[in-house]
Amino acid sequence: VMLSSDNGETWGEPKVIVNYGDSWDGGYPSSVQVNDGTIVTAYYCKEIPAHQRYHMGVVRWRADTE
Repeated sequence: VMLSSDNGETWGEPKVIVNYGDSWDGGYPSSVQVNDGTIVTAYYCKEIPAHQRYHMGVVRWRADTE
């Protein structure tokens, strides 16, 4: 994720919110900020240590947290 504090004029350094590990196939993230200020990001990934199939994942995070 990359964040902007000036409506997209400039962007901060990229930050990893999901580590796919050794997976070579993952992406298409989509994010939305919800009423409590947290951001929910959905994505897909294949072949993580827990299983070898495709899956959809969701991460809930805060932009103000390092």
